[in-house]
Amino acid sequence: MKIKIVFSVCLLFLIGSFRAKAWFFTAPSMPAAKQGVIDLRAESFTEKVALDGEWEFYWKQLLGPETKVAHRGIYTDFPFMWNDYVLNGKRLPGFGYASYRLNVLLPKTEKQLRIAMPDAYSAYAVYVNGKLEAANGKVSPVAQGFVPHWQYKAFDVPKGTDTLKLLLQIANFSHARGGMKESIFIGEKATTELARQQSAAIDFVLTGCLFMGGLF
Repeated sequence: MKIKIVFSVCLLFLIGSFRAKAWFFTAPSMPAAKQGVIDLRAESFTEKVALDGEWEFYWKQLLGPETKVAHRGIYTDFPFMWNDYVLNGKRLPGFGYASYRLNVLLPKTEKQLRIAMPDAYSAYAVYVNGKLEAANGKVSPVAQGFVPHWQYKAFDVPKGTDTLKLLLQIANFSHARGGMKESIFIGEKATTELARQQSAAIDFVLTGCLFMGGLF
């Protein structure tokens, strides 16, 4: 009987923790990107901002920072998983590679801003204003040169920057799904780091509850 009570308490705590995590890391209503541009010049960044909305999407193209494109990509709602997306009458598979682009307009501020990257399926490289800022694994147009990897990454935005040209390359030859499922966030560095620490702490507690539940 005592075991059942303890297990029930752990289960309730587990459910509550999931809800708490959702509350901590769900951003309030924020501006959305339109046709490849998101205007954040009116934001104070006291809360993190999701870079969601219409990004340019280039299927089977690994664009570089200096790549000149003859035709603009299609606009897709980011975050975007390309599985089963119908492009030119054909349904896209999970395996493949693509590029995403977004222009971010920022206010003049002395605050240190930071961009937090979520997991991608299952290798990515992100360039900002032509500079490689973060990467996970190795992006490649062929499976032989591809290396999958998942690890949290975040990087600072240089102070005084008023425009960010984001270029995100994603490749997947190992997972059933391809693309990015979660939002990319920008916010004050201290806020972003605190959110990361809170997420790690909640994950630790959830793991402990699951372990205890397994023992019981």
